[in-house]
Amino acid sequence: NLMRNRSEIEAVLIDNNSGEVIKDRMPVEFMARQNKLDYLSVSKIQAYEQCPACFYHTYMSDEGSAEDNSNFFTRFGSILHEVVELAAKYYSESGIIIDPVTIYNDVWKKHNLADFNAYHEGLELIKDYFKRNPVDKRTYDTKLVEHEWRGELGGCTFGLMIDYVGIMKDNPEVGILMDYKTNRVPFTPAQLEQSFQLRVYELVLRKYLMPEVKQWIAGYEMFRFGWQQCPPWTEEDLQEVEDYIASIWYQISHDNTWEEKLNDYCGYRKCRFTCKTYNDYINNPKRYIDAVRLPDLNLADIE
Repeated sequence: NLMRNRSEIEAVLIDNNSGEVIKDRMPVEFMARQNKLDYLSVSKIQAYEQCPACFYHTYMSDEGSAEDNSNFFTRFGSILHEVVELAAKYYSESGIIIDPVTIYNDVWKKHNLADFNAYHEGLELIKDYFKRNPVDKRTYDTKLVEHEWRGELGGCTFGLMIDYVGIMKDNPEVGILMDYKTNRVPFTPAQLEQSFQLRVYELVLRKYLMPEVKQWIAGYEMFRFGWQQCPPWTEEDLQEVEDYIASIWYQISHDNTWEEKLNDYCGYRKCRFTCKTYNDYINNPKRYIDAVRLPDLNLADIE
């Protein structure tokens, strides 16, 4: 008797006569898009790190294949991303400066977001960004905007979308790599140094897209805080991320348990409704409190 779990990729083989479990956690492939992942990416790796079960539900199972996993924060960030990207494209391709407020209003219409406070906040952030970064006064020429790449990395098919790449006007051997962020808290120096996302992007630029560029200045353009620059990375630093990608790819391709792990993003995931661990946490929160690390916690407050 084959008993499959909700994600249709794990099973328990049971003897009908004795009830004995003959084989536990046996993978099955009946409903799992051939139990294969089309390609790996930074966001998919981060999703797997957070929760293998949610990763499987979102990227591999049929039950999650048609879901829109966006939320208020991702849509808000997408709007601001699109405005700065369109402004840069218009100027680099035609030399025309388009009023960013006009672009912002056009972009806002296309996204499913109705909130005046958010509209006002986004408008002020865009005005401030272009006041600090006018498209015709930058020290670098635009080369790539919202550039999609897919190829071999770490022994698997990898895909990514680079927000912005420019080349310094006074030195064509120096490039600038940036990603736009709407975070409400700035990155710490440790987070900038360890940035997995920008390390992967720089690795692809050096290896495939722009090997002629000898030096990269990588960082995040924070709409609320301005420019945050990462320290320069060595070849060894970049090789480290490729080795990690190979390791994670091996783990994903050999995973047949898809562990449910609680994390900070559970409340945003659609699969929380069918997640046994999440629902157990909601119904029994005290079970998940670490009394050793939080000895002074008042459990009455948890109730």
